[in-house]
Amino acid sequence: MKKIISLLIILSLSLVLFACAGNENTPEETSSTAAAQQLSAEEAAAKMAEELPFEGDLELSEFPFNTLEKYDVDTSGISDIAWYVGSGAAADELAVIKCDDDATLQAVKEALASRIDYLKDGYSDYGPDQVPKIEKALVADYDGTVVYCICSDSDAAQTLADSIF
Repeated sequence: MKKIISLLIILSLSLVLFACAGNENTPEETSSTAAAQQLSAEEAAAKMAEELPFEGDLELSEFPFNTLEKYDVDTSGISDIAWYVGSGAAADELAVIKCDDDATLQAVKEALASRIDYLKDGYSDYGPDQVPKIEKALVADYDGTVVYCICSDSDAAQTLADSIF
């Protein structure tokens, strides 16, 4: 009788262990959106900065909110931000901005449109070769996260952003 009870206990424990192991999410089950939400703005932007073709070296801005504040964006609705800028010789820029609400999201998108117009005007005399890539700037919204990128290959930027977010 003791052998039967021991065997039943072992069998039931084995079933419990196998059932618990089956509840883990496999990488195929994890959505790309969940993975993107785990990345900070800086991690996502760093990945993009590493993989995209930029003219010159981009550096992470120490004051990423300043640019948006110049365009009257209330930055209290931004939960995370990373902004990469170049030396100014080229128009290349990259930003990942996580917004907390729709009003902030809309204000950020409007500010980026104004920034693109400002850069276009500035580079039209100073560096007219930069204007075509400014005109093709990426501004994309991924469920509250705005990706802004000016580089020589905006299609590659779009594809990479789609894969990250």
